[in-house]
Amino acid sequence: MRIIAGKFRGTRLEAVNGSKTRPTTDKVKEAMFSMLMPYLDDGQALDLYAGTGGLGLEAVSRGMTHATLVDRQFQAIKVIEQNVQKTHAENQFTILKAPAQAALQKLTAQQIKFDMVFWIHHMLKKPLLMIWHIYMRMIYYKIMLLLSLKVTTLLIYQTQQNIFRLFNKSTMVLRS
Repeated sequence: MRIIAGKFRGTRLEAVNGSKTRPTTDKVKEAMFSMLMPYLDDGQALDLYAGTGGLGLEAVSRGMTHATLVDRQFQAIKVIEQNVQKTHAENQFTILKAPAQAALQKLTAQQIKFDMVFWIHHMLKKPLLMIWHIYMRMIYYKIMLLLSLKVTTLLIYQTQQNIFRLFNKSTMVLRS
């Protein structure tokens, strides 16, 4: 696992031991960020269920100003801290050890607005994947209300076919 492109290109990322996280592979990450390139010029990224921090690290490497990396597992937070240190740009990252909902509430209280949100849960099982993208549409509205996201915020989430989708509030467009 590594950072694919940008100013941190080639940086090898540590992985979380065990089966509690499932990092996004380099191949999938490259395809996903190729789609996201037009949106990666400055701005704030939020990676809920960060695991290794790979998506937030990649976003900052490719042009986002700052990423907030959230995970509730102690072991994942330690790995995220190690991976952030490897960039030598610790000031571009905020690491939160908290469940997603608690982190969202804290960020809302701080009135932080995000341009890009990665909502890719690492423990999805096949039966859950069947209802995941419908569920995510409902959750998106809750996140918008909770975070008062910018109009152009992109939500990136995983569908039942393991396809990453983009949802943009300003155009109400859902694309894969």
